[in-house]
Amino acid sequence: MDEKMVSKPGLGRVALLAAFLLAVVHQYLFYGKMPGISYPIFVVLFYAFILYFAKEQLRKQTWFSYVWMVSIFLLSLTYMLFGNWFLCA
Repeated sequence: MDEKMVSKPGLGRVALLAAFLLAVVHQYLFYGKMPGISYPIFVVLFYAFILYFAKEQLRKQTWFSYVWMVSIFLLSLTYMLFGNWFLCA
C-alpha cells in the first residue's frame, strides 16, 4: 500500500463526470419504477465504473473474485427473472 500510484492528469474529472452520469442513470432506472431489467443493467454499469476508474487501487483479481462477481450478477438477474409486485414493493 506504500507504493506510489501514477495517475493520468484529468482522470479525476473524468471519474467525477462518469460518477455523475451513473447517478443520473440510477435515477432514471429506479426512481418511481419497479426493479426489473434495470437492476442488472445498473450492476454492470457500476462494476464497469469501479473496475475502470479504481483498477490501480484494487488488489489483484483471483479466481475467487470472479466467482463473487458472477454470483452478484446472477443475484441481480433474479430481479429481472422473478420480479413480481410482492417482492419488489
